[in-house]
Amino acid sequence: MGGTANSLKFIQQILHSGDITDAEAVELIPIALQVTRGSPQALEISKELLKDPKIQKDPTLRKLTILADGTMVRKYCAHLSTCPEAALETLHGLAADAISKNHEEDMSLALKALGNAGQPQSLKIIQKFLPGIVSSAANLPVRIQVNAVLALRNIARRDPGKVQEVLMKVYMNPTVPTEVRMVSSMALFESKPSPAMVLNIANVVIRENPLNLQLASFVFSQLKALATSRIPQLEPLAAASNVAVKLFNPSIDNLGYGFSKVIHFDQFKYSLMAGFDVKVHMMNNPNTLLPTFVMIKLRSYVGNYEADVAELRGFRAQPLQVPLVTSYVKVLGQELSFNDISKNTIQTINQAIKEPTERHATIKNIINKLLNGMVGHYAQVIMAIEARHILPSTVGLPMEFSWHTMVVGNSPVNLAVTVTPPFSPDSSISQLLESEVHISADINPSALVHLVATVGVNTPLLQHGLEFHGKSLVNTPVKVDVLVNLKESNIKIETQPPQQEQEIILISGQTHAVARNVEDLDASKKIQLVPASADQNIQEAHFQASAKASTAAASSVHKSHTAASKGQSLFYQVLGTHETKLTVAPAHTDPPIQRIQTEITVGSKAASKVIALVDVEKHEGEQMEQSEILKRLRLVLGIKDDLDGYRQIYNLQFKPGKGQNKASKQRAGSSSSSSSSSSSSSSSSRISALNKGKFLGDNTPPILVVTVKAIRHDNSHQGYQLIVYTKYSFLRPRIQAFVVDLDKSSRWRACFNAGVVNLYESRASLKWGQNCQDYSIVTKAQLGLLGWQPAVRVSTEWSRVPSQLRSLIGNLDKYFPGMAYVFGFSETYKKNPQHQIRITVALSSPRTVDILLQIPSVNIYIYITLHYNALRIPMPIPIQRFPHSDILQAASLNLLAEAPQILKESLQGECKVSENQITTFNGVNLAQTIPEGCYHILAQDCSEELKFMVMAKPSKDEPSKNDINIKLGHYEINMYQQSGATKMTINDHALSMEQLPYKSFGEPPVEILKTETGVSLVAPDFGIENINYDQGNVQVRPTLTMKGQLCGICGHNDDQFVQDFRRPDGSVAKDAASHIHSWILPSQSCTEGCNLKHTLVKLEDVIYGEKSKCYNVHPVLRCSKQCRAIKTVKVPIGFHCLPYAWSLYTALSFFMKSNLSFLMFLLPVDSALDLVEGQTYLDKPEDITEMVEAHTACACESCSS
Repeated sequence: MGGTANSLKFIQQILHSGDITDAEAVELIPIALQVTRGSPQALEISKELLKDPKIQKDPTLRKLTILADGTMVRKYCAHLSTCPEAALETLHGLAADAISKNHEEDMSLALKALGNAGQPQSLKIIQKFLPGIVSSAANLPVRIQVNAVLALRNIARRDPGKVQEVLMKVYMNPTVPTEVRMVSSMALFESKPSPAMVLNIANVVIRENPLNLQLASFVFSQLKALATSRIPQLEPLAAASNVAVKLFNPSIDNLGYGFSKVIHFDQFKYSLMAGFDVKVHMMNNPNTLLPTFVMIKLRSYVGNYEADVAELRGFRAQPLQVPLVTSYVKVLGQELSFNDISKNTIQTINQAIKEPTERHATIKNIINKLLNGMVGHYAQVIMAIEARHILPSTVGLPMEFSWHTMVVGNSPVNLAVTVTPPFSPDSSISQLLESEVHISADINPSALVHLVATVGVNTPLLQHGLEFHGKSLVNTPVKVDVLVNLKESNIKIETQPPQQEQEIILISGQTHAVARNVEDLDASKKIQLVPASADQNIQEAHFQASAKASTAAASSVHKSHTAASKGQSLFYQVLGTHETKLTVAPAHTDPPIQRIQTEITVGSKAASKVIALVDVEKHEGEQMEQSEILKRLRLVLGIKDDLDGYRQIYNLQFKPGKGQNKASKQRAGSSSSSSSSSSSSSSSSRISALNKGKFLGDNTPPILVVTVKAIRHDNSHQGYQLIVYTKYSFLRPRIQAFVVDLDKSSRWRACFNAGVVNLYESRASLKWGQNCQDYSIVTKAQLGLLGWQPAVRVSTEWSRVPSQLRSLIGNLDKYFPGMAYVFGFSETYKKNPQHQIRITVALSSPRTVDILLQIPSVNIYIYITLHYNALRIPMPIPIQRFPHSDILQAASLNLLAEAPQILKESLQGECKVSENQITTFNGVNLAQTIPEGCYHILAQDCSEELKFMVMAKPSKDEPSKNDINIKLGHYEINMYQQSGATKMTINDHALSMEQLPYKSFGEPPVEILKTETGVSLVAPDFGIENINYDQGNVQVRPTLTMKGQLCGICGHNDDQFVQDFRRPDGSVAKDAASHIHSWILPSQSCTEGCNLKHTLVKLEDVIYGEKSKCYNVHPVLRCSKQCRAIKTVKVPIGFHCLPYAWSLYTALSFFMKSNLSFLMFLLPVDSALDLVEGQTYLDKPEDITEMVEAHTACACESCSS
């Protein structure tokens, strides 16, 4: 009855009768619709469920039911040439109604359901949501447009031609948002376009490359991923992609992680005729820090069949849009669920935590159920997999491959919760988190997985073939008491040891030959495929494990009775009988173990749980000095003066980085031996400093203490305690951890010590045994050079290790040659250190790395190129930013301290202004100066919030220096040079250097700090990380939240360096000078010292053989009428030209569009084109480009304003 219309009808009946709760309905109805076979009766019931009032009033159930209805439509129409309009009427109506009411949530829901249905008849309604197809769709949110594109993917499987035509219109339209165009390209590639279309897709983005690097990077990475695909079904697409990739400029492959990418991995085994591919699509936006769209997709291939196994997606909307985040889950191409998180959701959660629970009915019910205890028996049955694949055979009988998997979950639960102090209805969740919570649980979760796989002949009457039945039973009884005290940062867990022997895991499988007649099932035959015989292959393995402190003994048994003796293929190894069993039984100890206790304490209270300190407190009346307490603690932890001992081993081919300045490097060049000796001494002293940095517990308390102990009936304790100390510093972070045996007679200890030695080297050591002296392993990581390539080397060395570990290391020589061959390694044999393993990774180009791996007896070298090798670097590493001369000075290995800061700074961007150089946020250098006398906008918040504005102009006293004006909310701050000194004012009030540091009284705060040679303004709430003003030089660094939200001379901070010369009107200037001049802030009066203005000029020239008047489209800087230019610069300007012989109609059209005075028609024709006073912009296309003189400094005889 399962999966039929009758079962769906039964569910509908119990929904109406109220026999299932709302939670059960949410769980049951969508799954039932998903698994029910398509039929007219099932489709009719699905439509009735959509209209059911109980479903309509529950938003979650309504959403899931509509998605499942789309799946039902797909299954019903799968075998029909044309899907009936009645089947799609409900979904089409939902989409049309959502558009008319501008209801975004229903738009998304309708599009996703239509995507599940995947019918070409829905193409017309979906186009209403697509920009570039319908003009009104451009006003819809980007996420709605993206959902519309994604809905076309399943339709493309039935009618790829029509879908590709629509997608190409969206993709080729430059006015469509970039995210939508990227998703369109992704959908196009999934539809397996023709080679001509692949080249067309590439040519579109190549033409736009400088203007849209995000789209270019995304399409290029898709093409490159497809070009290396091994999947047979993708061979034509891979060949076309391989040609298309060669059309791109190779430099696009070096774009970093800030640009959109596709990461791809696939594998196909021809012996199994099966494979898979995994794709990760990451779409970035210049205006955001994190990716706006991330999608992970897994697709499987078996024979000629392919299916989307799973798909996960997250979408982050742009600022000020709702929702903030959306996500969905797809299985086998069908969207099962999606969720939106908006600002309202976050605010609701925040209120629910802070407000009394009685105001929130859902939270109140949940807490009441927990506090009242939970006793019940929960079970769930899921038909996880049901797949059939039927092939015709040469004898005329169908050959079937099928796979059925059923999962049964079962768990009796007995849960009791008590809270101290008692929880009252007017209490909030935040108060609950500060209480002491005691949880007592007795649960026995178990899961049974039953798998049936068949291969053979299957007809309506006869069934002959092989059947494999596999069962897996997992049973994990748990009886636990948990005491949680978050206020004290303490968690205590107590469990009881097993009281009787119990099977935890049981896995079995059997293969039979089956012959049955459907009309006479009693006469069916079923025999074991591998009968007991002399040549059978039987493997049996036993394993038992227990320790003296164990509360349980574990044993496992594996039996295998197969046909492997007939051949070594997977087929023969699977045939037969298999059984694996894991059993846990109580361990017999004297005295018996009563319970096992685990206690975790974090933070300031952790020191009170250290066993050594607790023992000291038990000495009643004994006054002990702090030094004596630390001495005892050292004794318990097995600490001596020298925590670790390191042995220096360097590979001569690897040059570790050293902290030398330029002068010392010059001296090193003249005396290499002296440098080597000095380096060795310096390195040794640093390592000694780490080794003899003494016990961190001398100065700091532990941050974490974990105690695991077994408590016996005689109240004796046995177990271990973990104690962790840390010392964080920006340059020298360190961590120490100790494991101590609680048995006072035992001296077994484990000691871990790790830290940064210097900016180029980090080390970690692990010692264990009697007082941490028996065994040791040391690992170090170094930054340096391999040849002239920047490289990182990680090496592990050991003096003594247990025999089992030594045997494992010795086996490397046995397995590595084979592994080297499989993964493409080339081998050379040479003598390597006997107690050391080294791996060196060198960056040979942004996309390739060299790996040198050295083990005690093998030296293996591999050259990895992403295009030709399976191992690849997903993102390019821009090594061009690190010159060879500076590599040894880079602090890249100071991972714990500097890596987050380096990443943060690279994402933030930084704009610098010096005497004759401006560096934008995107790293573009402008070898220009700012015109004198007038403020120009360096950087400002160009969002609706307008948090700040930074302006600069050459200083009046020293034109080579710059004065700046900063506007932050109601603050106006000036920093300027006067008589060689830095002066400041805040809201016209002077602020001297002696008054620093300064912090504003109001909120949000503004701070001004004194630096070595200047001042620094910090205002993160306004979007400014810092503005450094140093003797006229300016450095602006915005916060991460301002990524892509800026404009001005410094650019938009969006990584689109090709478009860094954007003017205030959005157009792109032709050179740096024009770009700088466009951001001038003209003064209202010449008394302010700014005598430069934007002006349109007239140019008379012969164009196409006719004498014409030309007018510049964008303005040029010129001095005021009463002033003359004393400094000029040539700039390229675009002109729009018109012939002298203008008709009246043409002139009328021009003046109306240009907003010129109609009275000018009274002038002669040759003078009618003179510009109106004050006009600075001409909205006309450019006909020619000429070099024009722009003024950058003026001298004025008088000022009448």
